[in-house]
Amino acid sequence: SPDGESIALIADNSIWIANIRNGESIRCTPRVPDNDTPVLAGVWDHNGNTVVYNRYVSSGDGRFLQIFKLDIR
Repeated sequence: SPDGESIALIADNSIWIANIRNGESIRCTPRVPDNDTPVLAGVWDHNGNTVVYNRYVSSGDGRFLQIFKLDIR
């Protein structure tokens, strides 16, 4: 996060926010199937209020990499 207090990470097929000082982690998104797991890492906005991330989404036309926005605060 911009304030240096937290990191956004992908684990167990979902997005987590972990406090750097005490190691406490909070699952922020539901666990998704293996084929739809988030890709790469989450990216914070400059205020630390939002994390964006990519994950694959299936539709009738195929499978697409989509951007998701997660409000943190």
